[in-house]
Amino acid sequence: MSERMVAVVLTLATLMASGCARDATTGGGAGAPSALEPKVKVAGWLPTWTGSKGRALVTRESGQALDECNAFWYGLKTDGTLKVSSSARNETFIEAIQAAGGEFIPTIHDVADRDATAAVLASSSLRTRFVAEVVLEMETYGYDGIDIDFEHVKSSNKDRFHLLLAELRDALHARGKILSIAIPGKRRPSPSWTGYDYEAVGPLVDRFKIMTYGAAGPWSSKPGPVAPTTWIRKVLDYAVTKVAPEKIYIGIPFYGFDWPANGAKVRSVTWSSAQSKLAKSSAGMVYDEARGSTMFEYRDAGVDHTVWFEDDRSIAAKTALVEEYQVAGIAIWALGYGADSFWTTISEARRAAASRP
Repeated sequence: MSERMVAVVLTLATLMASGCARDATTGGGAGAPSALEPKVKVAGWLPTWTGSKGRALVTRESGQALDECNAFWYGLKTDGTLKVSSSARNETFIEAIQAAGGEFIPTIHDVADRDATAAVLASSSLRTRFVAEVVLEMETYGYDGIDIDFEHVKSSNKDRFHLLLAELRDALHARGKILSIAIPGKRRPSPSWTGYDYEAVGPLVDRFKIMTYGAAGPWSSKPGPVAPTTWIRKVLDYAVTKVAPEKIYIGIPFYGFDWPANGAKVRSVTWSSAQSKLAKSSAGMVYDEARGSTMFEYRDAGVDHTVWFEDDRSIAAKTALVEEYQVAGIAIWALGYGADSFWTTISEARRAAASRP
Protein backbone atom coordinates (compact mmCIF):
# COMPACT_ATOMS: atom_id res chain seq x y z
CA MET A 1 0.00 0.00 0.00
CA SER A 2 1.42 3.39 -0.99
CA GLU A 3 2.09 6.13 1.60
CA ARG A 4 -0.70 8.23 0.12
CA MET A 5 -3.19 5.35 0.28
CA VAL A 6 -2.26 4.75 3.92
CA ALA A 7 -2.88 8.44 4.61
CA VAL A 8 -6.27 8.33 2.86
CA VAL A 9 -7.28 5.27 4.86
CA LEU A 10 -6.25 6.94 8.12
CA THR A 11 -8.11 10.12 7.20
CA LEU A 12 -11.19 8.10 6.22
CA ALA A 13 -11.08 6.29 9.54
CA THR A 14 -10.84 9.59 11.41
CA LEU A 15 -13.80 11.00 9.50
CA MET A 16 -15.93 7.96 10.21
CA ALA A 17 -14.99 8.01 13.88
CA SER A 18 -15.92 11.66 14.22
CA GLY A 19 -19.33 11.06 12.64
CA CYS A 20 -18.64 13.20 9.61
CA ALA A 21 -21.07 11.38 7.36
CA ARG A 22 -24.35 12.83 8.67
CA ASP A 23 -27.76 13.63 7.38
CA ALA A 24 -27.89 16.75 5.19
CA THR A 25 -29.97 18.55 7.82
CA THR A 26 -27.15 18.45 10.39
CA GLY A 27 -25.67 21.84 11.26
CA GLY A 28 -22.02 22.84 10.81
CA GLY A 29 -19.38 21.99 13.37
CA ALA A 30 -18.10 24.28 16.11
CA GLY A 31 -15.27 25.34 13.82
CA ALA A 32 -17.57 26.77 11.14
CA PRO A 33 -16.25 30.02 9.63
CA SER A 34 -18.05 33.21 10.63
CA ALA A 35 -20.34 35.06 8.20
CA LEU A 36 -18.73 37.25 5.59
CA GLU A 37 -18.48 40.94 6.28
CA PRO A 38 -20.93 43.09 4.29
CA LYS A 39 -18.47 44.47 1.74
CA VAL A 40 -17.49 43.70 -1.84
CA LYS A 41 -15.44 40.51 -1.70
CA VAL A 42 -13.70 39.33 -4.86
CA ALA A 43 -13.04 35.71 -5.79
CA GLY A 44 -11.89 34.34 -9.13
CA TRP A 45 -11.42 31.02 -10.86
CA LEU A 46 -7.95 30.40 -12.29
CA PRO A 47 -7.93 27.97 -15.25
CA THR A 48 -4.77 25.97 -15.84
CA TRP A 49 -4.62 27.20 -19.44
CA THR A 50 -3.98 30.85 -18.55
CA GLY A 51 -0.56 29.65 -17.40
CA SER A 52 2.05 32.06 -16.12
CA LYS A 53 -0.05 35.07 -17.15
CA GLY A 54 -2.89 33.99 -14.88
CA ARG A 55 -0.59 33.12 -12.00
CA ALA A 56 1.22 36.48 -12.28
CA LEU A 57 -2.13 38.29 -12.19
CA VAL A 58 -3.19 36.38 -9.06
CA THR A 59 0.12 37.06 -7.33
CA ARG A 60 -0.14 40.77 -8.18
CA GLU A 61 -3.76 41.24 -7.08
CA SER A 62 -3.99 38.91 -4.07
CA GLY A 63 -4.63 40.95 -0.96
CA GLN A 64 -5.36 43.96 -3.17
CA ALA A 65 -8.34 43.64 -5.54
CA LEU A 66 -8.53 39.84 -5.22
CA ASP A 67 -9.47 38.13 -1.94
CA GLU A 68 -9.73 34.50 -3.04
CA CYS A 69 -8.18 32.36 -5.76
CA ASN A 70 -10.02 29.25 -6.97
CA ALA A 71 -7.47 27.40 -9.09
CA PHE A 72 -8.89 24.72 -11.42
CA TRP A 73 -6.49 22.10 -10.08
CA TYR A 74 -8.66 19.04 -9.53
CA GLY A 75 -11.04 16.78 -11.40
CA LEU A 76 -13.05 13.77 -10.24
CA LYS A 77 -12.57 10.05 -10.85
CA THR A 78 -15.21 7.33 -10.76
CA ASP A 79 -13.51 5.70 -7.75
CA GLY A 80 -13.91 8.84 -5.60
CA THR A 81 -10.30 9.95 -5.92
CA LEU A 82 -9.04 13.20 -7.44
CA LYS A 83 -7.58 13.93 -10.84
CA VAL A 84 -4.63 16.22 -10.14
CA SER A 85 -3.55 18.82 -12.69
CA SER A 86 0.14 18.99 -13.59
CA SER A 87 0.11 22.61 -12.41
CA ALA A 88 -1.38 21.75 -8.99
CA ARG A 89 0.34 21.68 -5.62
CA ASN A 90 2.50 24.72 -6.38
CA GLU A 91 3.45 25.54 -2.82
CA THR A 92 5.42 28.67 -3.73
CA PHE A 93 2.36 30.07 -5.50
CA ILE A 94 0.06 29.20 -2.59
CA GLU A 95 2.41 30.75 -0.04
CA ALA A 96 2.69 33.98 -2.07
CA ILE A 97 -1.10 34.36 -2.15
CA GLN A 98 -1.52 33.72 1.55
CA ALA A 99 1.43 35.92 2.51
CA ALA A 100 -0.22 38.80 0.62
CA GLY A 101 -3.43 38.34 2.62
CA GLY A 102 -5.38 36.32 0.05
CA GLU A 103 -7.10 32.97 0.43
CA PHE A 104 -6.26 29.93 -1.67
CA ILE A 105 -9.33 27.71 -2.16
CA PRO A 106 -8.81 25.41 -5.17
CA THR A 107 -11.67 24.07 -7.26
CA ILE A 108 -12.66 20.44 -7.74
CA HIS A 109 -14.69 20.22 -10.94
CA ASP A 110 -16.43 17.57 -13.00
CA VAL A 111 -16.47 19.42 -16.32
CA ALA A 112 -15.17 16.33 -18.16
CA ASP A 113 -16.30 13.78 -15.58
CA ARG A 114 -20.04 13.23 -16.04
CA ASP A 115 -19.82 9.50 -15.23
CA ALA A 116 -17.65 10.16 -12.19
CA THR A 117 -20.22 12.49 -10.65
CA ALA A 118 -23.00 9.94 -10.95
CA ALA A 119 -20.80 7.12 -9.61
CA VAL A 120 -19.54 9.00 -6.56
CA LEU A 121 -22.93 10.41 -5.62
CA ALA A 122 -24.53 6.96 -5.85
CA SER A 123 -22.19 5.35 -3.31
CA SER A 124 -21.87 6.26 0.38
CA SER A 125 -18.45 4.61 0.51
CA LEU A 126 -17.22 6.60 -2.49
CA ARG A 127 -18.57 9.81 -0.98
CA THR A 128 -16.66 9.06 2.21
CA ARG A 129 -13.53 8.26 0.21
CA PHE A 130 -13.89 11.52 -1.73
CA VAL A 131 -14.16 13.54 1.48
CA ALA A 132 -11.08 11.78 2.89
CA GLU A 133 -9.12 12.56 -0.29
CA VAL A 134 -10.15 16.21 -0.16
CA VAL A 135 -9.24 16.61 3.50
CA LEU A 136 -5.85 14.98 3.00
CA GLU A 137 -5.06 17.19 0.00
CA MET A 138 -6.23 20.33 1.81
CA GLU A 139 -4.21 19.66 4.92
CA THR A 140 -1.11 18.52 3.05
CA TYR A 141 -0.87 21.73 1.01
CA GLY A 142 -2.36 24.22 3.46
CA TYR A 143 -5.45 25.30 1.53
CA ASP A 144 -7.94 27.67 3.15
CA GLY A 145 -10.85 25.55 1.96
CA ILE A 146 -12.29 23.84 -1.11
CA ASP A 147 -14.51 25.05 -3.96
CA ILE A 148 -16.87 22.56 -5.62
CA ASP A 149 -17.93 22.98 -9.27
CA PHE A 150 -20.01 19.91 -10.12
CA GLU A 151 -21.93 20.64 -13.31
CA HIS A 152 -23.45 17.19 -13.90
CA VAL A 153 -25.82 16.91 -10.96
CA LYS A 154 -29.30 15.77 -12.04
CA SER A 155 -32.67 15.93 -10.32
CA SER A 156 -32.39 12.17 -9.80
CA ASN A 157 -29.27 12.44 -7.63
CA LYS A 158 -29.57 15.91 -6.11
CA ASP A 159 -30.42 14.53 -2.65
CA ARG A 160 -27.18 12.53 -2.66
CA PHE A 161 -25.37 15.68 -3.79
CA HIS A 162 -26.72 17.39 -0.69
CA LEU A 163 -25.44 14.50 1.44
CA LEU A 164 -21.98 14.86 -0.10
CA LEU A 165 -21.93 18.59 0.57
CA ALA A 166 -23.02 18.03 4.18
CA GLU A 167 -20.29 15.43 4.71
CA LEU A 168 -17.68 17.69 3.15
CA ARG A 169 -18.88 20.75 5.08
CA ASP A 170 -18.65 18.94 8.40
CA ALA A 171 -15.13 17.72 7.65
CA LEU A 172 -13.97 21.19 6.58
CA HIS A 173 -15.66 23.07 9.41
CA ALA A 174 -14.10 20.68 11.95
CA ARG A 175 -10.76 22.01 10.68
CA GLY A 176 -11.80 25.66 10.46
CA LYS A 177 -11.87 25.57 6.64
CA ILE A 178 -14.28 27.01 4.06
CA LEU A 179 -16.64 25.21 1.68
CA SER A 180 -17.45 27.17 -1.48
CA ILE A 181 -19.64 26.16 -4.41
CA ALA A 182 -20.04 27.28 -8.02
CA ILE A 183 -23.69 26.89 -9.02
CA PRO A 184 -25.69 27.67 -12.19
CA GLY A 185 -27.78 30.82 -12.45
CA LYS A 186 -31.52 30.13 -12.01
CA ARG A 187 -34.50 32.46 -12.07
CA ARG A 188 -36.99 29.93 -10.69
CA PRO A 189 -37.03 26.34 -9.35
CA SER A 190 -37.54 24.75 -12.79
CA PRO A 191 -37.33 23.70 -15.57
CA SER A 192 -33.60 24.40 -16.06
CA TRP A 193 -30.82 23.08 -13.81
CA THR A 194 -33.24 21.01 -11.73
CA GLY A 195 -30.36 19.24 -9.97
CA TYR A 196 -29.40 22.46 -8.16
CA ASP A 197 -31.75 23.30 -5.32
CA TYR A 198 -30.75 26.73 -4.00
CA GLU A 199 -32.78 26.38 -0.80
CA ALA A 200 -31.20 23.02 0.07
CA VAL A 201 -27.63 23.86 -0.95
CA GLY A 202 -27.46 27.31 0.66
CA PRO A 203 -27.20 26.12 4.30
CA LEU A 204 -24.58 23.50 3.36
CA VAL A 205 -21.93 25.92 2.07
CA ASP A 206 -20.15 29.06 3.23
CA ARG A 207 -19.89 30.75 -0.16
CA PHE A 208 -22.54 30.44 -2.85
CA LYS A 209 -21.04 31.56 -6.18
CA ILE A 210 -23.70 31.89 -8.86
CA MET A 211 -22.46 31.54 -12.43
CA THR A 212 -24.53 34.47 -13.68
CA TYR A 213 -23.16 34.27 -17.19
CA GLY A 214 -24.18 32.25 -20.20
CA ALA A 215 -27.36 34.17 -21.01
CA ALA A 216 -26.18 34.06 -24.63
CA GLY A 217 -23.55 32.01 -26.43
CA PRO A 218 -23.05 29.46 -29.22
CA TRP A 219 -26.41 27.92 -28.26
CA SER A 220 -28.28 31.20 -28.88
CA SER A 221 -30.36 31.93 -31.97
CA LYS A 222 -28.89 35.43 -32.21
CA PRO A 223 -26.08 37.53 -30.71
CA GLY A 224 -26.54 38.94 -27.24
CA PRO A 225 -24.72 39.82 -24.02
CA VAL A 226 -23.26 36.97 -22.00
CA ALA A 227 -24.30 38.48 -18.68
CA PRO A 228 -26.77 41.34 -19.05
CA THR A 229 -27.58 43.06 -15.77
CA THR A 230 -31.27 42.60 -16.55
CA TRP A 231 -30.79 38.82 -16.44
CA ILE A 232 -28.46 38.91 -13.42
CA ARG A 233 -31.11 40.85 -11.49
CA LYS A 234 -33.70 38.18 -12.22
CA VAL A 235 -31.33 35.49 -10.91
CA LEU A 236 -30.59 37.55 -7.78
CA ASP A 237 -34.27 38.32 -7.20
CA TYR A 238 -34.80 34.57 -6.91
CA ALA A 239 -31.54 33.68 -5.15
CA VAL A 240 -31.85 36.09 -2.22
CA THR A 241 -35.19 34.52 -1.29
CA LYS A 242 -33.56 31.07 -1.03
CA VAL A 243 -29.99 31.69 0.15
CA ALA A 244 -28.58 33.99 2.82
CA PRO A 245 -27.45 37.08 0.85
CA GLU A 246 -24.20 37.32 2.82
CA LYS A 247 -23.12 34.02 1.22
CA ILE A 248 -23.92 34.97 -2.39
CA TYR A 249 -21.29 35.93 -4.98
CA ILE A 250 -22.31 37.31 -8.39
CA GLY A 251 -20.52 35.60 -11.27
CA ILE A 252 -18.90 38.09 -13.64
CA PRO A 253 -17.50 37.05 -17.03
CA PHE A 254 -14.19 38.38 -18.29
CA TYR A 255 -15.02 36.96 -21.74
CA GLY A 256 -17.55 37.23 -24.54
CA PHE A 257 -18.53 35.75 -27.91
CA ASP A 258 -18.08 36.57 -31.59
CA TRP A 259 -21.09 35.77 -33.83
CA PRO A 260 -20.46 35.57 -37.61
CA ALA A 261 -23.51 36.62 -39.63
CA ASN A 262 -23.03 33.72 -42.07
CA GLY A 263 -23.83 31.10 -39.43
CA ALA A 264 -20.26 29.94 -38.96
CA LYS A 265 -19.06 28.79 -35.56
CA VAL A 266 -19.54 31.22 -32.67
CA ARG A 267 -16.21 31.67 -30.90
CA SER A 268 -15.30 32.96 -27.46
CA VAL A 269 -13.20 36.08 -27.04
CA THR A 270 -11.27 37.64 -24.19
CA TRP A 271 -10.34 41.30 -23.89
CA SER A 272 -6.95 40.75 -25.53
CA SER A 273 -8.20 38.50 -28.33
CA ALA A 274 -10.98 40.98 -29.14
CA GLN A 275 -8.61 43.87 -29.77
CA SER A 276 -7.59 42.84 -33.29
CA LYS A 277 -11.27 42.43 -34.17
CA LEU A 278 -12.15 45.78 -32.63
CA ALA A 279 -9.53 47.43 -34.82
CA LYS A 280 -11.64 46.41 -37.85
CA SER A 281 -14.79 48.06 -36.47
CA SER A 282 -15.84 51.32 -38.07
CA ALA A 283 -18.17 52.34 -35.22
CA GLY A 284 -16.13 51.01 -32.29
CA MET A 285 -17.51 49.84 -28.95
CA VAL A 286 -21.09 50.60 -28.00
CA TYR A 287 -22.12 50.34 -24.36
CA ASP A 288 -25.68 49.14 -23.72
CA GLU A 289 -26.43 50.89 -20.44
CA ALA A 290 -29.79 49.18 -19.97
CA ARG A 291 -28.13 45.76 -19.99
CA GLY A 292 -24.72 46.70 -18.61
CA SER A 293 -22.87 45.09 -21.52
CA THR A 294 -20.69 46.19 -24.42
CA MET A 295 -20.69 45.22 -28.09
CA PHE A 296 -19.12 46.10 -31.42
CA GLU A 297 -19.50 45.03 -35.03
CA TYR A 298 -16.82 44.46 -37.62
CA ARG A 299 -16.38 42.96 -41.07
CA ASP A 300 -13.76 40.38 -41.95
CA ALA A 301 -13.26 38.56 -45.25
CA GLY A 302 -16.64 39.79 -46.42
CA VAL A 303 -18.47 38.48 -43.34
CA ASP A 304 -20.17 40.70 -40.77
CA HIS A 305 -19.55 39.86 -37.10
CA THR A 306 -21.15 40.93 -33.83
CA VAL A 307 -19.13 40.73 -30.62
CA TRP A 308 -20.57 41.04 -27.12
CA PHE A 309 -17.98 41.22 -24.37
CA GLU A 310 -17.01 43.19 -21.26
CA ASP A 311 -15.25 46.52 -20.72
CA ASP A 312 -14.69 48.71 -17.66
CA ARG A 313 -18.21 50.12 -17.82
CA SER A 314 -19.88 46.72 -17.86
CA ILE A 315 -17.63 45.40 -15.08
CA ALA A 316 -18.56 48.43 -12.96
CA ALA A 317 -22.28 47.94 -13.64
CA LYS A 318 -22.19 44.30 -12.57
CA THR A 319 -20.06 44.97 -9.51
CA ALA A 320 -22.54 47.66 -8.42
CA LEU A 321 -25.17 44.94 -8.02
CA VAL A 322 -23.32 43.70 -4.91
CA GLU A 323 -24.40 46.78 -2.97
CA GLU A 324 -27.81 46.92 -4.61
CA TYR A 325 -28.65 43.40 -3.42
CA GLN A 326 -26.46 43.45 -0.29
CA VAL A 327 -24.70 40.23 -1.24
CA ALA A 328 -21.13 39.20 -0.42
CA GLY A 329 -19.21 39.96 -3.59
CA ILE A 330 -18.26 38.87 -7.10
CA ALA A 331 -16.73 35.71 -8.57
CA ILE A 332 -14.81 36.10 -11.83
CA TRP A 333 -14.49 33.69 -14.72
CA ALA A 334 -11.71 33.75 -15.46
CA LEU A 335 -8.51 35.14 -13.97
CA GLY A 336 -6.16 36.00 -16.80
CA TYR A 337 -8.90 36.84 -19.32
CA GLY A 338 -9.59 40.50 -18.56
CA ALA A 339 -7.85 43.82 -19.12
CA ASP A 340 -5.60 45.22 -16.39
CA SER A 341 -8.00 48.17 -16.17
CA PHE A 342 -10.73 45.82 -14.92
CA TRP A 343 -8.82 45.49 -11.68
CA THR A 344 -8.65 49.25 -11.28
CA THR A 345 -12.41 49.38 -11.82
CA ILE A 346 -12.98 46.66 -9.19
CA SER A 347 -10.65 48.36 -6.72
CA GLU A 348 -12.50 51.66 -7.14
CA ALA A 349 -15.85 49.92 -6.55
CA ARG A 350 -14.50 48.33 -3.37
CA ARG A 351 -13.17 51.62 -2.05
CA ALA A 352 -16.45 53.37 -2.80
CA ALA A 353 -18.46 50.65 -1.06
CA ALA A 354 -16.16 50.75 1.98
CA SER A 355 -16.63 54.51 2.31
CA ARG A 356 -20.41 54.23 2.58
CA PRO A 357 -22.17 53.36 5.83
